[in-house]
Amino acid sequence: MSKPIDRRTALAGLGSTSLFLGASSMFQPAFAQSAADRPQLTQTRDLGKSCDNVGVPVSSVAKRISTVQDFGTSNSCSLTPEAVEGPYFICVGGNKGKDLTGGLPGQPLTVALRVRDQFCTPIPGAIVDIWSCDAGGVYSGFDANPDEEYRGGVVPISLPSRDLRGTLATDPDGIAEFDTIYPGFYAGRAIHLHFKVHVGNQIYVTSQALFPEQMNARVLAMPLYDGPRGTKRLLNSEDPDFIGDIGEFLLNERAGTMLATINLTLT
Repeated sequence: MSKPIDRRTALAGLGSTSLFLGASSMFQPAFAQSAADRPQLTQTRDLGKSCDNVGVPVSSVAKRISTVQDFGTSNSCSLTPEAVEGPYFICVGGNKGKDLTGGLPGQPLTVALRVRDQFCTPIPGAIVDIWSCDAGGVYSGFDANPDEEYRGGVVPISLPSRDLRGTLATDPDGIAEFDTIYPGFYAGRAIHLHFKVHVGNQIYVTSQALFPEQMNARVLAMPLYDGPRGTKRLLNSEDPDFIGDIGEFLLNERAGTMLATINLTLT
């Protein structure tokens, strides 16, 4: 890895999340809205970089391993609080499809995000971005040292790689599903995964979620994650930016891989 910087993202807040974990190993309109039964979405503040999402493909139901039941049965749909996107977001578009790994090694992880309105009605065609660091804490597209603390500002894109980043439109169940790897850590942050939801080219939610410490400990004992780093990772309870503000994923095993699911609510 060449000479770096690091990053520190000051995000706060996560809405209704639920994820499930396990062991190891056609374009449609951006928002299919019925004015009769769903109120107009509203955006409360600047949520970061917007993207041109024309042509982003719909997440494949046929290739999905998550089911609607994996997202829980709660009838309460609290608004997902927005947060700052941090310095490492890149508009990728839908050219990558479901598989975001680019051949990068790491613990396989399938992430499924379900987008709903405040009445718990799925929103098909919402545009979902996810992005995370690799097993060593590095974000693709940036020449950055994961263990040098970075605060504020925007880091210039310096590399062509776009692994572990992707964009899909939600399917008729409001679900977008991606194949990625379990993220590692970097100095000053707990282990996390970023997400952003657009309706058309307008952003409505930008936030991130943490992973359960029990699973973090298991994954960080694996090769690639267990190398000497010269820095101490923060536990979820120690991350000063997120204590009390951000949820943890619940995880399960499905089809031989780790499955993480999350509910996101727009209003």
